[in-house]
Amino acid sequence: MCVGQHVARGLALSLVLSTQALGLVFFEEAADTCSPGLVLLQQRAQALRRPVEPVERLPEVADMLSKPSEVLDALSSRAAELEKDLLNMQNESASSINTRKAEYDQALVEQVSNQKLIVAVNANISAEVQRLSSMNQALREQAAEIQRTNDVFRADLAAFQSNVT
Repeated sequence: MCVGQHVARGLALSLVLSTQALGLVFFEEAADTCSPGLVLLQQRAQALRRPVEPVERLPEVADMLSKPSEVLDALSSRAAELEKDLLNMQNESASSINTRKAEYDQALVEQVSNQKLIVAVNANISAEVQRLSSMNQALREQAAEIQRTNDVFRADLAAFQSNVT
């Protein structure tokens, strides 16, 4: 055998091992006499002679499209319901906020009115305190004058008593 035959023989054996690893049946006697390509062709022909297993049919296009359409319709209807509910909630919330705002505004008006009344009452009380303070000062001055007059009378009385005795 020459080197070329050894190389061809090595290639044929590696092809045999490769096809066996892939699960293909390789005929040993064909490896010696035939080329590896011919053996593969024979195996392919043998595989084609096997009975064909029935293939499961794919569903029709209309069937495939009807279910997503139903799902899309259901989702669209649910989205519309949610949008309607959200709008109702927003309206209720806005109404509630407007009602509470009106209540707070009314309370604020009452507080401002009460505050003005309190300021006016405080001003009257301050004026009354000022008036009473002025009256107290006048009464103290009058009391001091009466005290001085009383002291003079006591001194005169003491002088009269000392003259009588």
